[in-house]
Amino acid sequence: MLSPEEISKKMIHEMEKRLGSRLRKVILIGSMARRDNTPESDYDCIAVVGEVTPEILDIIDDISGEMLYAYNSVFSIIPISETRYHDEKFNPLLINAGREGVVIWPAAV
Repeated sequence: MLSPEEISKKMIHEMEKRLGSRLRKVILIGSMARRDNTPESDYDCIAVVGEVTPEILDIIDDISGEMLYAYNSVFSIIPISETRYHDEKFNPLLINAGREGVVIWPAAV
């Protein structure tokens, strides 16, 4: 059985492969980021992309569904445009991501 970190890496791999240069950043949020997750916890993350388009939404939905099928865990991937990510300083989701979120892509060097 894979660890949550290994499963997150699989998700990142799929996002990199399918979104390519459109993917700017992935931030893990929620219980996984706080490390108070349980075996039933879902994977909540923000995917910062150049622009949110119908194609991006379809790709993210496909990845979420495939990960659910493969690992029997819910993957809530919230796409946010790079502009919105930088401009919406008072967005509660982004405030929370700034406080508790963990950037899991690109990897810190």
